[in-house]
Amino acid sequence: MTVRRPIGTDIANKFSCVNLYMAADRVYQPILIITEADVHLLKAEIYQRGMGVAKDIVKAKAEYEAGLRSSVEFWYGYANNSPFWGTKPAAPTVLQMTAFLTNPKVLYNGANDADALRKIATQAWLATMFQPWEAWAIVRRTGLTPKDPNYAPSVVNKLPYPDDENINNHENWQAATGGASPGQQVLQKIYWMP
Repeated sequence: MTVRRPIGTDIANKFSCVNLYMAADRVYQPILIITEADVHLLKAEIYQRGMGVAKDIVKAKAEYEAGLRSSVEFWYGYANNSPFWGTKPAAPTVLQMTAFLTNPKVLYNGANDADALRKIATQAWLATMFQPWEAWAIVRRTGLTPKDPNYAPSVVNKLPYPDDENINNHENWQAATGGASPGQQVLQKIYWMP
């Protein structure tokens, strides 16, 4: 098993922190295309917006909560079945899930479209931990996912390289970015973009 060192302390590390931790569990790491949580959260958005169906905030709330429950169950199941988790976490109780769903940061209010759609997008984004392509699609499609308030580029063409890539893989980072800051990197178009 890989020994995990604090980020930036291993000069031989050629992986960013995200890649190192994800690659460490390559034996059990799921390759996800679409999950039950994805389906529920997409349906919640469809009902909240009234996309192809009548707007129905009751069904939207039911799908939103089903998506959260499904995501929590999936990730606790993942942790409990993965050989890399030394201490297996206990799944939340019914009372804990109720407390989670009624927390003001999570509580669904279908009467407020902006809040409901932001919460759906946020939870869909959080549920896509091993689906980076889907997480990025949610960010670009909705613009409603959490972001650093000090980081507000007007155009985002690609994700910037993580800061630790500059530390742990400077030569390749320099070749790929030309030394550009994260704000400049997001403006650079990908080779297939006109």
